[in-house]
Amino acid sequence: MTIAVGTQHGDLLRLSGKGLPNLRTGRRGDLAVVMMIEVPKKLTEKQKKLLGAFAETEDHRFMPESTTFWSKIKEHLGA
Repeated sequence: MTIAVGTQHGDLLRLSGKGLPNLRTGRRGDLAVVMMIEVPKKLTEKQKKLLGAFAETEDHRFMPESTTFWSKIKEHLGA
């Protein structure tokens, strides 16, 4: 399974023919995978610094959905 860049929490990936077999026909169904992305709650000072540096490189014109997330990170870091 390949997870694409930009995959978000709750996204659904469908793997055709990789699910359970039908008991009558033996034909396999699709396997549905729901992405459960976990965000760390506690960061070391080095991790906070690295995340802050990464946030500064973000171009919010192309990724407007990340604006809220990075605003929260900056707020948490006191930037």
